[in-house]
Amino acid sequence: MQTQVRTYVIVHIITLLRTNNRAVEKAMVVLHNRNNNIKNKAFSASNTAYYASWVNAGRPLSGIHLKRARDIALSNVGTLLQAAEEKAKTHTSM
Repeated sequence: MQTQVRTYVIVHIITLLRTNNRAVEKAMVVLHNRNNNIKNKAFSASNTAYYASWVNAGRPLSGIHLKRARDIALSNVGTLLQAAEEKAKTHTSM
């Protein structure tokens, strides 16, 4: 991916995570599915699993849980970028 485009995508991901609660919830599911790449694993992995199960059950995150999930997602933007790049490759190769 070109550097300019990659930078734009990173900025877009960060903006979404800061402003869109649903993006944070989706990020928890993505991070849970990619558990090996999570930074600060001791804290984040168990919380990410909990938040992902909560979201997968159709319940929204709120309050302190939403704040913690947002912090986890923002500290793992690189992993989210990798997931977005892989999804884009899958869709463009079809």
